[in-house]
Amino acid sequence: MEKDKPAIEKLLNDYAKALIDGDAATLASLYCNDGEFMPDGFATIRGAQQIHSGAQRFFQTQSLKAEFLLKNLAVERDFAFAESIATVTTENNQGQSIAVKTRDFFVVRREAEDWKILRYIFNKI
Repeated sequence: MEKDKPAIEKLLNDYAKALIDGDAATLASLYCNDGEFMPDGFATIRGAQQIHSGAQRFFQTQSLKAEFLLKNLAVERDFAFAESIATVTTENNQGQSIAVKTRDFFVVRREAEDWKILRYIFNKI
């Protein structure tokens, strides 16, 4: 499964880029149709369409700067598990910013020849 690791790392880098770019469409496209986003302190967002809608609303009022450090990546057949540490700065439309460090956990699933995010959860550390 070592051959799958570069594709999964690319998926996670594409995810970070979509966050930084404020690109809700790309962000949602990186999830499985039945994917779930479980942000710290908020309700779970289920399904790629709801993830797209939520990201659109978020990016209308805020922007992100994020750096992710992949700490661990394990691949088992059609699933992979990735743990990272992120430093994220969120800035609202009034120019107020908040920086946090998070522990992030991704479960990704192979769909045809692509890897997609099945579950993503993070918490502040």
